[in-house]
Amino acid sequence: MGWGNGRSLGEISMRCVILGLLALVLPTLAVAQGGEQLLVPVPQGYVLAHSAAGPDGALQEYIPSAETLGAWSQMMTVRDFPALAGADPAAFHGNLIQSLTAACPTAQYAEVTATVERGAPVHIVLAGCPVSPVTGGEEWFLSKAIGGQTALYNVQGAWRGPATRELVEGWTILLRDVVLCDPARAEMPCPAP
Repeated sequence: MGWGNGRSLGEISMRCVILGLLALVLPTLAVAQGGEQLLVPVPQGYVLAHSAAGPDGALQEYIPSAETLGAWSQMMTVRDFPALAGADPAAFHGNLIQSLTAACPTAQYAEVTATVERGAPVHIVLAGCPVSPVTGGEEWFLSKAIGGQTALYNVQGAWRGPATRELVEGWTILLRDVVLCDPARAEMPCPAP
């Protein structure tokens, strides 16, 4: 799977996203494809560090305001893939894990859940590299993929360092609030403005 932007596969796999463990998660990002809207709570204190859009989809990377893309401790990544509309989120994660294990021979991963939320298939995995070939350190991410009708959506919370209970629980809570809505579909109502 090509990730573009001239970044190595290992770098992309580990940078996938970092959602914050901050207690107040007030702002919400809405990524729209057609009538669908991906509602993503942006952790307080995080700023948009990088964004790109093209025919293959859109990418936004958020990091704590005092950090840089070259030196981050946590990151939230939001992506949409219009070409994967209707695709199985578990298959998407299968490809992601395959890329991760190719880049990091010591990679570890576990399926967290496979379910349906608001009429859309959802798959969540926890994955990491105990010794990243890019940074030499430990990197982990929790990834939520949602199969929409107009795109496949992926939100990841990533961090550098061990997968502590606090980090995993914090990102799990944040990803729980990532939802797909569509005003044209009764099972996916969008919140009132």
